[in-house]
Amino acid sequence: MRAFIRRITQREMMGGLVDPLVSFALLEANVNPPPDHQQDRLVTFQQPILDVPVELEVLRIMTNPEKVSPGGTIAFWKLQVRR
Repeated sequence: MRAFIRRITQREMMGGLVDPLVSFALLEANVNPPPDHQQDRLVTFQQPILDVPVELEVLRIMTNPEKVSPGGTIAFWKLQVRR
């Protein structure tokens, strides 16, 4: 499964209107049913070149996932996650 995690930039943090611990993630739509924000966590891994993957961080899912469905086909689940 693949996920894209959008981090808050330094410029956004300077404005003071965002929480630096909260990020957004896009998760592949092949996850069925969608993640449950009360039970599931998003675990990220880093893949060294010649070694096994290493757990990078465990992110808590803050809200129910939103469907991203252009043209009526679910492409991604949009998640709000927190470190």
